[in-house]
Amino acid sequence: MTINVKGYGAVGNGVTDDALAINTALLASSATGQEVFFPPGTYLLGATLTVGPGTHLKLTGNAASIKFASNTRAAIQLSVLTGTGTSLAVSSGTVTLTAAASVFTAAHVGRTLVINSATNSANNGIFVVASYVSATQITYANASGVNETSSFTWSLATQDISIRDLGFQGDSSDDYTVNTNPAILIVDNVSDIEVFHCTFDHCTPIMANDSYVSRRLQFVGNYVHNAPNGLHPPSDSSITDSDFVCDSIVSTRAQAIYSYGQQTNLLIANCRFKNIAAETIQIRASASRYQLRNGFRIVGNHFETCDSYAVWVGSDDHPDIGETVISNNTFRNCNGPIQAQGNRSVVINGNHIEYDWEWPFARSGSGSAIVVTGGIGLSGHYNTARGAVISNNKVMVHHPWVGRVTVNSVPANLDTVTVGDFTYTWKTSATADGDVAIGADTRACAENLRTSIAGLDGRATAPCDVLRYVTDVFNNYYGNVYGTNDSNVVVISSFNTFTLSATGTALTLTAAADYRSAIGNAINVTTCIAPLIEGNVLDDCPSGIALTQNYQPTIRNNVFTYQSSSLAPFGSTGNVLSSYSGNRLVGLHAQQQTRPYYASISDGFPVIEDPWILTQQFTTPALFGRAGVVPVSDGKAHTYLYYGMEVAGIVDATTRPYRWDDGDTINIYYSSTSHLLTFKRVSPGTGQFNSADSLITAINALGTVSAAYAPYENDLAGSNPKLMIKVYFTSAGTVDPAGALLGVYRYKKPSDTTTYRTVPQPLLNGVILRNRTPGVDDESARFRGGVSPITLTFVHTPIANASLPVTVTGVDANSQGLSPVVYQGDIIPGVGFGITHTAPGVGPYGGFFWRVGA
Repeated sequence: MTINVKGYGAVGNGVTDDALAINTALLASSATGQEVFFPPGTYLLGATLTVGPGTHLKLTGNAASIKFASNTRAAIQLSVLTGTGTSLAVSSGTVTLTAAASVFTAAHVGRTLVINSATNSANNGIFVVASYVSATQITYANASGVNETSSFTWSLATQDISIRDLGFQGDSSDDYTVNTNPAILIVDNVSDIEVFHCTFDHCTPIMANDSYVSRRLQFVGNYVHNAPNGLHPPSDSSITDSDFVCDSIVSTRAQAIYSYGQQTNLLIANCRFKNIAAETIQIRASASRYQLRNGFRIVGNHFETCDSYAVWVGSDDHPDIGETVISNNTFRNCNGPIQAQGNRSVVINGNHIEYDWEWPFARSGSGSAIVVTGGIGLSGHYNTARGAVISNNKVMVHHPWVGRVTVNSVPANLDTVTVGDFTYTWKTSATADGDVAIGADTRACAENLRTSIAGLDGRATAPCDVLRYVTDVFNNYYGNVYGTNDSNVVVISSFNTFTLSATGTALTLTAAADYRSAIGNAINVTTCIAPLIEGNVLDDCPSGIALTQNYQPTIRNNVFTYQSSSLAPFGSTGNVLSSYSGNRLVGLHAQQQTRPYYASISDGFPVIEDPWILTQQFTTPALFGRAGVVPVSDGKAHTYLYYGMEVAGIVDATTRPYRWDDGDTINIYYSSTSHLLTFKRVSPGTGQFNSADSLITAINALGTVSAAYAPYENDLAGSNPKLMIKVYFTSAGTVDPAGALLGVYRYKKPSDTTTYRTVPQPLLNGVILRNRTPGVDDESARFRGGVSPITLTFVHTPIANASLPVTVTGVDANSQGLSPVVYQGDIIPGVGFGITHTAPGVGPYGGFFWRVGA
């Protein structure tokens, strides 16, 4: 049986306030468990409908719509049973809860119970009701063994709520401050909600509190139209087979789905998103470092014309979102399709990202197609932002050049328009190849020009050669490109540049513009550990893969197609132990007959197995690649110390790796001299420090060694950009004629070894270089000679450059010349090279010097 809301006095005419009548029906349903039915009609609400507390509650409609003022209240609130407890009696692992009023029934067995204000915190938590004792008493399992006699609050879950086939109408204003409340509000401790085949117009569909208590929303087959705020689901939810559509991009219609706080385990699958203004899907961890969230899957969705990130997953503060999967989605004309920031083990796989001629953001620019970064505030910490997999995605700029022809008046007979190499002639009687029929008005003329260029005019006209497909030329009836409904405008899009010219005065031409540069990079990965970029296809992108300051990135088996001469497959700066293999360039533009720019790689210790890559420069790594070019031509030995973003307050397993404690030591040594500098948080004295600034001061007081902030670290705008300290000899080539070594180590005091979850990362940063005299043997190093004649010695070095020759000079202890030979085939840029020599090195400094350059 069902409860008909009209049987309780609801009218459904869109004018009468039906809130009291419907709430009466809902109250009856809570008592009987009967389904509440909304017959066809529009039900105006002057107050919020309250569903629950209870279980197995069902609301269904038939061509029924609920109209509410979303600026003042929610349409429906899913409420819970709450009350005050007077005592908790614990015995044999069972707790008996006594309530202040008679509210419990046998139906509450198996319901979720939440206690959050007990005097003893051990009694707070989420439990399941085990048995019904009386109207004032229930039991549940609890092993704390602590009795409670003070007053506390409790709530019993509302469960199994079904809302089907209902429409929700909010305010029609686009003002964000008006449409603030949702159609359905889920309070704490409401679980197992299903919303099927409903429509939401000009209202936020669903909002759940940030708490982890509410769980399991199924949102299936719904239609969300012009929503001002995103659907905010509880944990363990699925949003599938639904449409989120706005009529146009309006800045106040932000997010389609927004998950924030403590939620985990969210599936978003097979949904469609169009014209969303900001962060279509945003999954954002809060600033708390205690929220380690995981289990987000964004699979098989379609995003079209979405501005300011289609998918944004991450944290601005601490890398604390893990196990995110973004796969098999399609993105068409989206501004910044995917960004993962501060994630652990994110997988971005099998997505198709396309920029086409309808892209409205091309004139203002946009972000990269796929961005993975270690974070913002703590981007220098790599112990959590690791393991990203970016594989088998396709990014393509399908029609990067766009021009237009505007028909201002009806052309004269024999006027012409030339597109690329094809000339079209206006004719009062169009019969031959290339003829364009003169129409009765400008719209008809524009239509005839379009069909001739596309080869669709019924004559022998072939499609213009600047087109990939006949649909690359179209009438701007719907403001596809230029934002206005110009019925007299013909838009021409192309995979390559083209020219436009005309005779007569009837036409206005807009030269073809190149919109490729607006998308930035196809894939952009920054400050991560061990990212894998594999098997992606990047088509006509202005920059294929950009890598900055990553540790051990692997780039393999990617394909760059239709690259023009102005585009770079790779742009890599400051990475360490990077690996490039199996990458290919194919499908060069036949019209240009030129190769694209080669890769620009400025990494430390790269391994490059792709012979077509021109290795322009390799640099000494500092912190896990967080360095650009390291200057060595001043002859001063130097290394880098990572001070880090230090946590001074509460220390737990998450923040402890970022904390300095009293007694932690920095050891700076050179030759036989060693200096120990000790951390002391309060009132540091001589040889002590409590900040990066005071550490630099202490190092400079040593005299022989100097310190300063590394300049390239100051690009980290934010709470603390001063993360890296360069430590160097004050003078060059004067400490030890043999070439003094400079080293810096950071030690944790022994008592901390059992309390730290991880060793602070990293301990030693950069490389140790020998001190040299300026201008003499720049880029030089020293190694032992062989033990017998004709010995091949492999020299490992972070500095080697394929564009410069390697010069080797051999000496023994008596400065006698030796005979080394360097074979170019033995040179592995950025890794090292082999030297064949004919005499062993002798003495403590026997061996060879090498240098890069003449």
